[in-house]
Amino acid sequence: MNSVRFLGREELESLAGENMIFVDEISCGEQVVNLGLFRRHMEKWLRSREEIIVKKGRTMFVMVRQLQSTPQGIPLELYFFTNKTGWADYEEIQSEIFDYVYAIIGKFGLKIYQAPSGLDLCRLDPGGNLKTF
Repeated sequence: MNSVRFLGREELESLAGENMIFVDEISCGEQVVNLGLFRRHMEKWLRSREEIIVKKGRTMFVMVRQLQSTPQGIPLELYFFTNKTGWADYEEIQSEIFDYVYAIIGKFGLKIYQAPSGLDLCRLDPGGNLKTF
């Protein structure tokens, strides 16, 4: 939750330059929240994939939405249908999509929460800074 914020003009221009967002999303003059922009980007990206079924007026659709926040953060739900019904094919598509989410989310200034492990705590120096090995 701590990484949800308004994006600055330079960040928006950088995302537009990398074709992550469209220029019309930054020219409206309003402040843009990174989480909302990320959700819109993911929905457009999902719709662009050939294995995702997108049919207007039918029950099959694409949606990226926030769920109720928890102490661990703000869960996102990716809701879509694929044109592959085999288990292995579906799992491969799902893995590719989440690989993309994990790789791209930092570009929007967002962070994925991961509880610290005992090893992480051992790597802290007395001042609370993370030591590198």
